Amino acid sequence: MFKEEKARLPEEDTLTVVPGFIGAYPNSFLRINRAELLLFIDQVEALSSEADYSDLLGRFGIRRTSAAFGTTVTAYRKTAPVESGLFDYNRLDNR
Repeated sequence: MFKEEKARLPEEDTLTVVPGFIGAYPNSFLRINRAELLLFIDQVEALSSEADYSDLLGRFGIRRTSAAFGTTVTAYRKTAPVESGLFDYNRLDNR
């Protein structure tokens, strides 16, 4: 819409992995065990297609249709009751 692709500097893109939940408008929930962290980083660095992203979510993602989704939301509500009420779950990818 605003020609973001022309303004992007991919070599300056970064990824920060932190425990817990961040932001009010998540695009996805991911669960990564420490033992799989390097695998996750490698898979993110190798993303080049929608299929790659789907594979990443298949391995690490918690889709809205997943049984783990409810437990994830409940865990967040227990750890951050005020902040969790701000989440807009309509933005979550379910692909």
